[in-house]
Amino acid sequence: MVGCSSVTRTRVVARPGAPRRRSWSIAGLVLLIGAALGALVVLFVLPQAAPVSLVAPNGPAAVSVAREPFLDQRSVKITFGSPQSRTLTAPLAGRITRTTCVPGKTVHSGGAPFAVDGAPLLALATRVPLWRDLGSGSKGDDVVAVQKELRRLGYALAADGRWGGQSAAAWKALTKKAGAVAPDGSLTFSHVLWLPGTSVVATSCGAVLGDRVQEGAVLVSMPATAGNVSLSDLPDDLAAGDRVLVVGTERVHLAADLMLDDPARTAVLASPQAQKILNTDDEKIEPAIPAVLELATATDAAAVPAASILVDSTGACVFAPTGIASRVTILASSVGKTYLAAAAALPDSVLFDPPKGAKC
Repeated sequence: MVGCSSVTRTRVVARPGAPRRRSWSIAGLVLLIGAALGALVVLFVLPQAAPVSLVAPNGPAAVSVAREPFLDQRSVKITFGSPQSRTLTAPLAGRITRTTCVPGKTVHSGGAPFAVDGAPLLALATRVPLWRDLGSGSKGDDVVAVQKELRRLGYALAADGRWGGQSAAAWKALTKKAGAVAPDGSLTFSHVLWLPGTSVVATSCGAVLGDRVQEGAVLVSMPATAGNVSLSDLPDDLAAGDRVLVVGTERVHLAADLMLDDPARTAVLASPQAQKILNTDDEKIEPAIPAVLELATATDAAAVPAASILVDSTGACVFAPTGIASRVTILASSVGKTYLAAAAALPDSVLFDPPKGAKC
């Protein structure tokens, strides 16, 4: 019997899955690197599509035509001459027996804010300052001025420059209404307070009931005025139409030539902005205030970008998306848009850029 020796064999058993997992990890890394390199090649070699926001539209661009009320508002300046103080002074000496003067209240032409020794002092606004008594047979420009003011106050008479029966009757009725006793129809210069306008505001009253005043004493102080009031910085391309001057909250109607007539001048001078300038002692302050000049009545206008308008030797026009031209009149321009007027209705939209080579 052959003897058998006992041999111990060690069997190495590999851990399941270890080498295979390592090989898959390496393969995945290689694939990722390859994909990244491929993307770089595509990015730098192949042409890229433009973003949608940068793609040009298939046809020409159009913009909507806005309809807006148009006032043609323009900034201007109101300039003043040297300020002048204004007062109403007593035309005769005596005791104040009646007064209606109140600071801040208006003194109107045709009224009687004071009475001296029982006789009313009649306030009267005339184009020519009064300087004499007027009675039967008086003639002159001062007579015409009084007659025109009497007509404005509602009395029927001819402004013919001669003080006759009509003038006497009208003056008699006015002074009787003011409180005169037994008026005879003659104008007594010493019983009239001459006003520089049809109405003035009393900033202060220099006499109260019972005061004894001397001839020339200040009875009423009025807002400071200026020797000259005018508009400056006027644009030369204003749209046609009646205009108003906007000063703060006040709207002052102007004549067709944009000159400040007496009513407009009075309204401007009465504004707080003007009074602040006129009553200052600071010489560094410019004697001017800002204002806005605008149409009295708004008109309907079309508004489009300036680039949409073609201007040539025959005029101006805009183009519908179909290419049809519409003639327009340029009213004014502001930031981002131009206001237009047209004889015929404009389309709802126009080309942003007029067609190349097009004419109006």
